Amino acid sequence: MTAPRAFGYAGLTAGPWSFNFGGSGAWTSSDTHRQIAFGANLEGEPIAGGVDRTALSSQDGVASDAWTELADTFKHRTWTYDAKVGWRHARYGSGPWRESGAQSLSLMAEKQAEHSTQADIKISAARHEGGLRPHVAFAYKRELGDPDATAEVQFADAADSAFAVEGLGFQKNTTTGQGGVTVRTASGIEYTLDYEARHATGQTAQSVHFRLRYK
Repeated sequence: MTAPRAFGYAGLTAGPWSFNFGGSGAWTSSDTHRQIAFGANLEGEPIAGGVDRTALSSQDGVASDAWTELADTFKHRTWTYDAKVGWRHARYGSGPWRESGAQSLSLMAEKQAEHSTQADIKISAARHEGGLRPHVAFAYKRELGDPDATAEVQFADAADSAFAVEGLGFQKNTTTGQGGVTVRTASGIEYTLDYEARHATGQTAQSVHFRLRYK
């Protein structure tokens, strides 16, 4: 799959407030090999070797998104606080395609698209002075549209065979929390250790990050 992308970004700042917005577009192109193998019978008699075919297809499409973000940053003593509220809409489009090579099991589909609309909030705090600099962050993202992702397909050689295929949908709720500390030495070397926990609908992930930076 290839997906060259172009994007643009702009922002306005007034005091501690900033309003950012942008968008992007990608031109996708993919080649797919779908292996079909199973045992089969014909009029009650097993077919030697069953069915073993490879369906080939090529597909083009356009994926685009637009987003906005309102952010506020302020400092209090040795700490910096950031708060952001954002919105994003994305469209994932695919052009018509048709498989070959799988005979009566080859599929085809007309042009179609999936849409995703999201709202999110991010809050973070970090100490910006001293040798020991703790930091914490919290983010929540909500899918406002239909989280399900489906594709309408049919058998290429059967006109009245349309059915829907379900894929991995958009996560309805995603919550991420992160905390850590940066240690800055007199030589300018910074050591950062972070712990991150992420929970989305149906899945939870935890990770630990370590970074070394010289300033």
